[in-house]
Amino acid sequence: NLPTCSGVVLKYINQTKVSDLVEVIGLLDGQRHITILGSPDGESSDDSLVDLAVGLGARFLKLGGLSRGERVTKYNRLLAIEEELAKNRMLREASLEFIAFDGESQPEKQLSSVPPP
Repeated sequence: NLPTCSGVVLKYINQTKVSDLVEVIGLLDGQRHITILGSPDGESSDDSLVDLAVGLGARFLKLGGLSRGERVTKYNRLLAIEEELAKNRMLREASLEFIAFDGESQPEKQLSSVPPP
């Protein structure tokens, strides 16, 4: 009776290696999990998280509400990337497919790095 999930929030901090994120996202995508890239607990105006999320193809980006200037900076960067991709005709429509897990379904493979509870 292992618990299942359909997505994982990865918190990016500056000490995280990009190669590690690429590897983890590849594992998650291969198991039909949704990757959500999130900002660390401390707020900063560093918008590199947005570029990283777009480059890695993360399906979702968790930034928080538009109540603080640090978050607005990240949303503005996301809009700038969208405009640049649209201008270069590289913007494509997202085909979001959500995976519904019922109580009896199991993922195809378990992540080897996650110990059972």
